[in-house]
Amino acid sequence: MIKHLPLLAMLPAVALADIGAEQLQAKLAEVPQFSASFSQQAFDFDNQLVQQSTGSVAMKAPLKFHWQQLDPDELLLVSDGDSVWYFDPFVEQVTISAIDDVLQQTPLPLLSSRDPELWAQWQVTAHGDCFELRSAVQAGIEMKVCFAGDAIETMQLIDGQGNRTLMTLTDFSSEISEVINFDFVTPDGTFIDDQRH
Repeated sequence: MIKHLPLLAMLPAVALADIGAEQLQAKLAEVPQFSASFSQQAFDFDNQLVQQSTGSVAMKAPLKFHWQQLDPDELLLVSDGDSVWYFDPFVEQVTISAIDDVLQQTPLPLLSSRDPELWAQWQVTAHGDCFELRSAVQAGIEMKVCFAGDAIETMQLIDGQGNRTLMTLTDFSSEISEVINFDFVTPDGTFIDDQRH
């Protein structure tokens, strides 16, 4: 007797990844921009909690984001869609990277992109309201995004060394405050480390 397997069980992994990517992109299309407060926990490769932080995040398609940590130390990460600025006011230094280089290290900016070439670099699988993204280019880099309705509820990132960051979002909104700027203005006296090629 032949058992009837669920349709998804008979699809190859690549097809499942395509379906997952389409489903996630459809969810993200409902919120082409958003802002939220976050609380974040960072764990090392032994799953030991090494840091807790809070701040705010805003994203806007295509590839624009503004991530600001307020506690325990102030840090700022800003993208205008082409370049990314990482500003540490304590040491008065900003590091500038090309967006393509950042995308190779983390899929986070992917959430504000509609570029099929970028999405092709990630394998996406859907699990209910959660989506797992794995790099098809660099082993070990992963992200998990979970929704509550149309709002992103949690994002979990794993880097190539096995370090894990869990970000929980609150006060999720499809609006972005006018004070949020996706163009970084370097303060006077700041050391600039420009790593763009």
